[in-house]
Amino acid sequence: MKINISTAVIFCGGRGKRLKPITNNIPKPLAPVCGRPFIFYIIEQLISFKIKKVIFLTGYKSNLFKKKINTLTFLKKKIKFVFKKTPVNWETGKRLNNLKNINDKFFLLLYSDNLIYFDYFKYINTINPNKIINMIIQKKALAGELGNVKKINQHFTYSHKRKKNFTYVELGYSIVSKKIFKILNNSNSNFSLVLENLSKNKNLGCHKILNKYHSITDLKALKKSSKTILKFRKKNLKYLI
Repeated sequence: MKINISTAVIFCGGRGKRLKPITNNIPKPLAPVCGRPFIFYIIEQLISFKIKKVIFLTGYKSNLFKKKINTLTFLKKKIKFVFKKTPVNWETGKRLNNLKNINDKFFLLLYSDNLIYFDYFKYINTINPNKIINMIIQKKALAGELGNVKKINQHFTYSHKRKKNFTYVELGYSIVSKKIFKILNNSNSNFSLVLENLSKNKNLGCHKILNKYHSITDLKALKKSSKTILKFRKKNLKYLI
């Protein structure tokens, strides 16, 4: 079954405490990487994915974030931007539940502090449409982090806490079925807990990749990603923004 994805949803509302002092003045997605806001690289990638609409789930310094994104007026013919402002203290699960009236049967869900250049079209053509979520993962040794996903028999298990005996790391890209809104409620819970419950019910699919993982989670990751992203773009990607 071929799945058509035209909408991307991005979590953009966190305070970015681990990225201070940068986030004292700007929201984390606007942290500068090679002279440009990090979120610009994600938008650029989504255009290459043929995404037509991006929904930003904002919170912390949302007005500043919206103002910056709206400077990209020259992209209006390629992609539409929608901003859903939510309270700063809302967790990711509650932010996503705010979209329960979305029309798309499937959408791409991302975090605003992760970036992976990978074969997206291979990914969407190989996912299991019967799973509520199909996420991108890679081995923890390659990601350089403790794992939060492991495979038991033919099923993937997700943990909201990192564990030494978990083999894979979730990288923040997922194809999500609209069925997710039958599971979500208005409680102020983190989306990672939703993933954990989905895996218990065997509703979690995973697609493994070997591509480099870029992040701006903290100051160390931001410094590293500034080098790796620049190196990659010089070799592989045309500038769209």
